Amino acid sequence: MVPDNTTLFTINASYQSLVTLFEKMNDITSEKKDTIISGDWGKLTEIVSSQNELKIHLEKEEHTIASLGGNSISDQKISIQKNRIKQLIKQYREAETINIRLLKDSLYLAKLKANKIFKIPFDDETYSPVHTKKNEAIGRSGPIMFDQLI
Repeated sequence: MVPDNTTLFTINASYQSLVTLFEKMNDITSEKKDTIISGDWGKLTEIVSSQNELKIHLEKEEHTIASLGGNSISDQKISIQKNRIKQLIKQYREAETINIRLLKDSLYLAKLKANKIFKIPFDDETYSPVHTKKNEAIGRSGPIMFDQLI
């Protein structure tokens, strides 16, 4: 899958690495556990417009996995999105590689998730991955390999 001007960055992931990542997402609402996803969801709604969505492309199909409506995100809504992700993982379990694109219409949300999930710093003005020793092998716009990050 070739990134285009609507793509924030591309992720190439094996099925098992996706399972590992999203199993950790099950703890998204837990404050006591050390989870791969952390952050103040109330704060998230302040920096993301209500129209933004985080979309992924799986083998030419587009799916919305996170969306914001109104001024808050309920645990129920997050849970629904996690279930949707689980369905997608099951649907594509036979694929050797699952290609995911985070679209630029989700800049703030994708930036937050990149910081929290993938531990890759993003430039606040360009929304491009900041070049550091940790991600220099990845490059500023190259694919992010889940297996290297989880």
